[in-house]
Order: sequence, then structure tokens, then C-alpha cells
Amino acid sequence: MEIYATIGGQNPNTDHYDFRSLESIRGGLYVSNTAAGSDMTSFKAPRLATVGSGGLKITQNEEITRVTLGALKTIEGDLSVTENVALQSLDVSALASVGGALAISMPGAAARVIAPCAAESSGWIASVVSDQTERLNSAIDVAKTFYCVETKCTCGGSDDWNCYPSDLVAYSSDYLCDDVYDESTGQIAADVAIENLSNLQNMYFDSVKTICGGLRVTNNPQLWEIRLNSLESVGKAIYVTNNYNDDPLFSGVTGYGVTGYVSQCVSGAPISYAVDQWYRWDSIFNVSSLFYQNNDDMMNTEQCFVPPMPPMPPRPPTPPGPARAAIESSIIDFVLKFFMNTSQRYKIENYVLY
Repeated sequence: MEIYATIGGQNPNTDHYDFRSLESIRGGLYVSNTAAGSDMTSFKAPRLATVGSGGLKITQNEEITRVTLGALKTIEGDLSVTENVALQSLDVSALASVGGALAISMPGAAARVIAPCAAESSGWIASVVSDQTERLNSAIDVAKTFYCVETKCTCGGSDDWNCYPSDLVAYSSDYLCDDVYDESTGQIAADVAIENLSNLQNMYFDSVKTICGGLRVTNNPQLWEIRLNSLESVGKAIYVTNNYNDDPLFSGVTGYGVTGYVSQCVSGAPISYAVDQWYRWDSIFNVSSLFYQNNDDMMNTEQCFVPPMPPMPPRPPTPPGPARAAIESSIIDFVLKFFMNTSQRYKIENYVLY
């Protein structure tokens, strides 16, 4: 498959190629000579797992800044990523085998490669290039190579007041947040931590159904609206608290408190239906008012009058009868050792037992 020689202004973008479903290429994949002005600023194939003997070549592209191939495991031929003047990020974090040579050159001072976690100890070339001769022909020239990098996102759009799933950016330079939101499925494949944002007022996650990691929304002093009205599942804990006046005393008072929107109007929402039992101990969802809203019918809004609280943990079970009898017996024997007189022993036994 070849993508090359795009002309500035005549190929507005590559969205119509839709590489999201691409899983395997028998021959080779070549992305080269895309021009400035073509708006081809990134290339991503998030499900591509194998490339054949033709290898993978990404070269001489003028505006591509990011290449995301996070599921790619096997390349039977060469891997060559060179002469891309704007390229800042290359994600091949699952790559396990390259049949040919590996050549990567990214000149930018902030350029980075996201490499396989398993390659950290032995080195990337030694880990993935199987042929000894091809290893000698392999080279990596890049400012930073990251291994085992966690994916954690926060809000970072140009609009400081509103946050949408498409606005998510890396929480800090220690984390990744590339292409984590799949609009077609409503899934965010990352931890989400939205905290300490002084201007944020609205969190519009209406379309989000699944968050693979945890959700943390806290210490946002002006955040008064949190929309999770499609949310079905969170992989870890939900921690929502200490935002704009989340005290239930302000429920229903116009201009005060935090309003939350959930997909089910049930006790403990959304923790009770979206969080696995194991993570409920660490979960909290503090809002002033809670509403149910059906995404298919935005006019159908119903207030949930019970503030959402995590379910109480179960009470520890009472020790079984035989264990209690054994404990009582050991106490009696211990006391009796200190008394040798028969009458005293009789009195103690009657005192303890009756």
C-alpha cells in the first residue's frame, strides 16, 4: 500500500482512507513525499498488527508530525523512518519482530520514539531485529526513546472553559495521550485526570461510553457541570470531588453547586453500575444535583433525588461456633493453671461458664 506525492492544497486530508480498521498488510506500507499544504500532519493505523516482506517505509514527508502504530507487532521486511523534517512522535510500542534492518532518524530536539517495554533491558535493535547481519545495518538516531510509558490524559483544548474527549492531551511530559479517544465506539483508552484547572466550567463527556483506566476530576474551582450521560464502564476508580460547591445543600439552587449527568438514575450512580466492585472502595462521586439524561432523547431529563454515594462495604462475618468455643476453652484453661485449690477451681469454672 502506497501513500505518496500528495500535492499542497489538492489533498485536504487523509481521513477518507480510514486506516482505523486496517489490521494486516501482506506486502509493504509506504508513506512518502507528502507535501506541505496537503494537511497530512499525522498517520495512524491503531489496529495494524502485521506488515509483510515489503516492510514499512515512512520517508520524505514535509508535515507529518506524528505516526501512531501502537498495535504493530511484526514487520517481515525493513523498518525505515527517515527524512521527515517535522516528525516529533513515533509510536511502535508493541513491536516485537523486524525481519530486515531497522533505521530510524528523527532530527527534532524534542522528537521521541515510544518503544516496546520488553526491549528496555537488552536494547531496542537487539530485541526486535532477529537477523544478526541486519542488526549491523540498523541504527536509531532520535533525541528520546521511551519504554513502558503510561497513558494518562487531561483537558488541554484551546477553550479553557469546556472539556471534550477530543481535547485530551498528555497529563505531563512523563505520559502519553495519543489517539486515545475512539469516537465510533465512545471509548477512551487511558487514565483521565482532570484536576487543578482554574478556568474549567463544563465537562462534556456525553458521548463517552467506556474509560479503560480511571477517572479523576477534582480541585477545579469553577467546574459546575459534569456530563457522563452515556458512561457504562470505568476500568478503575471514579474520583470526583472538591469542585465548584459540590455540597448537596446547594442542590436545586440556581447558580450554585455541581450538576452531574449519568446514564442510570439509581442509588450510588454512576459508581454502582460503572465501577467494578474491587475499585468501589476508592471511588467517590460528589455533586450537588444529579440528573439522568438519555442521549437519544436530550429532552428526557430526570432528576435523581438521592445523592450518589458509594455502597457501604459488607460487615465482617461473625466467627463460627466451633471457633468461639475453642477460644472460650483456652481462656478457661489458662485461668485454671493459676489456681490449685479444687474449691477455687469450681468457683471459677462456674463464674466463667455461667
